[in-house]
Amino acid sequence: MNLKHFYYRQYFDGIELQQPPKKTKEREGFEKDNEAAFRIKNNILTSTGHVKPFSANNMSKVSNVPVLELQVQNPGLLPGIGYPHEVGYPGEFKLGFGFDHVSGLPLLPGSTVKGVLRSVFPQFKFDAEHPGNFTPESDVDKRAKQLEKANFIVSLLKRLGLDVPTDTDLEGKKRLAHALDLSVFCGWDFENPEKPIRSAMSKHDVCFDALPVAFEQDQLLGRDALTPHGADPLKNPIPLPFVKVMASVTFGFYFRLGETKIGALTITAEQKRRLLGEILCTVGAGAKTNVGYGQFLTLKADDRLPLPTRQAVQSGVIIGQEKDRTIATPPAAAKLIKLSFTKSLQGKKVEGLVVSEAGENPVRFRILNVEGFDGERLVKVPDSMLSKFAMNTRFNLTVTESRPDKSVLNVKVEDFIARN
Repeated sequence: MNLKHFYYRQYFDGIELQQPPKKTKEREGFEKDNEAAFRIKNNILTSTGHVKPFSANNMSKVSNVPVLELQVQNPGLLPGIGYPHEVGYPGEFKLGFGFDHVSGLPLLPGSTVKGVLRSVFPQFKFDAEHPGNFTPESDVDKRAKQLEKANFIVSLLKRLGLDVPTDTDLEGKKRLAHALDLSVFCGWDFENPEKPIRSAMSKHDVCFDALPVAFEQDQLLGRDALTPHGADPLKNPIPLPFVKVMASVTFGFYFRLGETKIGALTITAEQKRRLLGEILCTVGAGAKTNVGYGQFLTLKADDRLPLPTRQAVQSGVIIGQEKDRTIATPPAAAKLIKLSFTKSLQGKKVEGLVVSEAGENPVRFRILNVEGFDGERLVKVPDSMLSKFAMNTRFNLTVTESRPDKSVLNVKVEDFIARN
């Protein structure tokens, strides 16, 4: 079954589009019949046991195309909601949706992936030969935002262990972020920073379409709803149903990447892939990212960038410096019901201790009560909730994916109330 064909063609088969002009019993019956028909079609669309994940066999034939697997986090992903779809009848899904034309699977186009990634770069004036020619001093707000983005990009490069300008070298940071921007997204070669050249098209970095590569049966698409109140906060809202990609679906992001040289600095294709993955996990993709949709989590530990150096904490006492992670242990008096990681824990409740600093997102949890699993897990949460996640507080977590044979244990926050 091709989901795109069903959603944009077969979805309206059997629906009477010419409605009666007035509020009559005839019209009420007409709307009731259509609503029942849409309910059936919505069930078909979200019961996707007959849909298979994308296979990357053909991608492997293209040289140097690494895959980055990112898992959609709660509440889900909304690609392509701006496409026209609805006809204004009760019961229908109200928003458009982005599907791949051939496979029919939910899709993040390569152009969208590229746009999301580049939005994080400062995007100084497009002047490769004179990268010091930045935004005019009169545009104070834009200059401040560009500098903030440049600092962010350089901080990610630093976490990759690369030799980057110092914190006080603002011009050096701006030049490096600008050169990397033009190198990755426009194909410029900055091996000689004084005289950059345009690379051949065959050497340009490429972002391919991102598609679902793993999901549970009937857990690809789901329902959600908007309840707009308008100007009146006391108005009884009319729910507007729409379809979304479910949380826990794993998307494969594919890139053709090459080595980038900016003066004496060399960024390998693998380092670049990890860098792009960190950006996607930071800003998300699709619609409504500001309210939590479109957030991703890296599944493989090797794909994550090491955390900045920080003080490690044990039972609330600083014990020294440790690079890459913060270690916190639960109080000795804690008594937990131990669960074994030797078998699947899908859907089980576990306990997590927050070991990341306030304001960090994703929040880092140490799993306390799973024997055979000694590790931490990151959970992306809405920014409005971050104030609740203080160091050494505990939360109930639900296991969304458990694969002991592959050392995979992913969780989501069950309740946002810290436990004493």
